Amino acid sequence: MKFAGDRAGAPVANGKPLAGRNAGRISMAPAVKDERMTIFLSNDDVSGLIGIDEAIATLQRTYLQIATRQAVCRPRFDMQIPTSHPQRIFQWGTMEGGAVAGYFAIRMKSDVLYEREYNGASTQEQYCVEPGKFCGLIFLVRVDNGEPLALINDGVLQHLRVGADGAIGAKYMARKDAAVIGMLGSGGMARIHTESLLAVRPGIRRLQVFSPTPANREKFAAEVRERFRIEVNVCDNPRDAYRGADILAALTDSAVPVLNGAWIEKGTHIISVGGGSGRPDDATLSDGCDICSFAASSRCQ
Repeated sequence: MKFAGDRAGAPVANGKPLAGRNAGRISMAPAVKDERMTIFLSNDDVSGLIGIDEAIATLQRTYLQIATRQAVCRPRFDMQIPTSHPQRIFQWGTMEGGAVAGYFAIRMKSDVLYEREYNGASTQEQYCVEPGKFCGLIFLVRVDNGEPLALINDGVLQHLRVGADGAIGAKYMARKDAAVIGMLGSGGMARIHTESLLAVRPGIRRLQVFSPTPANREKFAAEVRERFRIEVNVCDNPRDAYRGADILAALTDSAVPVLNGAWIEKGTHIISVGGGSGRPDDATLSDGCDICSFAASSRCQ
């Protein structure tokens, strides 16, 4: 056994010289430090590590692994508990999965949910601790030895995953000559779906968008025009987003369904995220649509 010391010979702990009663204590730490440690990745860290093309390719590969029993996934499960506020409810949500490739992960969300009305629309809002703050975490472990590898903020990864899912559906199920996207919503999900759909369908030439707040849809349209150099029509009426759309994407935080089956044209590929449960409305489903993934996308035949 040896004293752990600095260059002057003074005992140290965690890199700092010890003083007083601690100065003569013996360090039992191993001479060689184990550099392995669980890391924490923030949303800023993740945003520089993976893009939409890699997310799409990874999800496609993973779905094939599930089909061949090389991977397993438990769908999301939500548990709700009343809070002290009569109009708000706590929700704990998890989903998990792993593969023989060597990794297992569980995604965890801690939210307080409530509904809000503005501009005639009812939206479902969520927060953690206070409005504007969120808590979504992914815990990643190594399959071979159970080693905890990372704790990851899920904000960026969640948007990439949902956008990539929508793109995979459109890649294989939308019309081959699809050129027009109709979009309901102008928030984060609308942005990532615009990027993901253009990644798999470079023939897209026009996007027509509606959302309840005029300033939000105008800002979104300006961003898409500048970044992707495609035509963007801002719709003052939701009906106009449906007209001539080859792909219709409903991407909202609405507390009620937003799709209107009576307006959907034959052959339109449908992506539905949010809008109550994310489930297309009854009129859409009764019009002969084939669902290609759970609450994500379908094509009206």
